[in-house]
Amino acid sequence: MSTVPVVNLALAIERGTDFESKFIIKNSDGSLFALEGYNAIAKIRKHPTSQLYTSFVTAITTETSEIKIQMDARTTAQLISGRNYYDVVINLDTTYIKVYSGSVIVTDTISLGTGGTDGALTAKVKFSDLIDVDTTGIKDSYIVMYDSVTQTYKAVNPDEVLSKAATEPESPGLPDDFKDLLDKDLDNRIDVDGGSF
Repeated sequence: MSTVPVVNLALAIERGTDFESKFIIKNSDGSLFALEGYNAIAKIRKHPTSQLYTSFVTAITTETSEIKIQMDARTTAQLISGRNYYDVVINLDTTYIKVYSGSVIVTDTISLGTGGTDGALTAKVKFSDLIDVDTTGIKDSYIVMYDSVTQTYKAVNPDEVLSKAATEPESPGLPDDFKDLLDKDLDNRIDVDGGSF
């Protein structure tokens, strides 16, 4: 059983600017918690039960029992303004301990143009920067397909899409207009000699 109390602490992030915050991890008696061997995980979500989240970069200083969380300007620019929620969890093997949590007020940065309803942002984000996109093995002419097992979008060979379409459980098979077009193209390209009977 953990002797580390969960500290509730409110944070504030200005969109489009670099963010950093430091946390000292203490035991219930006020002594420093030994962080040797531990990893730190920190995420922010618009709602506590939201499927979408953004991860902070974390760093641990064991000598001072300190955890630092960071987010660069490009990432904070993509956060949703208003009240969000975060927590910080430490883990060692299969042990997970929540040490900090609370709300995060994300505000627009007027001078950087991160506000307004037009969605104008100064930070440009690559498709590969999105947290739910797996670009492993991406190649020229690949397309994006959702993987329900990993709950991510991944780049796949177009042939895989055709194979999936043939076995798709709700509406299996290729579309009729696609098969008709394929039938015409093959008739124009393939000359089959049936031989003599």
